[in-house]
Amino acid sequence: IMKGTEVWLAGHRVGKVQSVDYAPVTADPDRRVVLRMEVLTKHIAGFRRDSWAQIRSGTTLIGNPVVHVT
Repeated sequence: IMKGTEVWLAGHRVGKVQSVDYAPVTADPDRRVVLRMEVLTKHIAGFRRDSWAQIRSGTTLIGNPVVHVT
């Protein structure tokens, strides 16, 4: 995952990754990667505090990876 990677919400393209950073080592190990994303305004309501992000292949099995949020 890097700058420009597509962000999908429920199977639809809604934005792009702006940067990938790391939280301090004192942070919970499950929450150390910080993604900053640019998301279309009309889709922001679909992102909630309990949303899950996964790295998946895009449109095909060998396609470019995307950040898939559910």
